[in-house]
Amino acid sequence: MVKLKDDEKLSDVHEKRALFGLTSFLLECAKQNVTLDEIRAVLEESNFSPKRIQHFLDVYHQHKDSIRRNLARISSFEKAQIVDVNWRLDYNIKNSQSDKVNQLSYLVDLHTLHPGESEIKIVSMACSLEQLQDLVGKLKDAVRCVEKQVSS
Repeated sequence: MVKLKDDEKLSDVHEKRALFGLTSFLLECAKQNVTLDEIRAVLEESNFSPKRIQHFLDVYHQHKDSIRRNLARISSFEKAQIVDVNWRLDYNIKNSQSDKVNQLSYLVDLHTLHPGESEIKIVSMACSLEQLQDLVGKLKDAVRCVEKQVSS
């Protein structure tokens, strides 16, 4: 285990908590693609010694790309963002198997933007009224969940 402090006053439990906090900070910095200057400011505010700050920054800079690749592989922080939606209603009178279908279907185009890209991609889907209502209900639930997290 890495010794955080030469002083014996820091118990093993406190040392483990400090190491966990520092590791969490490192991962969050990589996730958010934080600059070295921003990290330096936070560590200076937290009364880290200049020597330790420089060591932390060196390690962060050396391993940042690798950490980000691994985080992208195991997490969902770089998912596409829906930026627009287009839809239309189609009414199918007949198809190749049947002379009379009389079925409504909604064609939905989700315009998505992936982090780090400038090109908008389109995800298309066709669904029935029930499927569309289910999708809208789930989106509303997701919005409520996010609003609850933001407010707490």
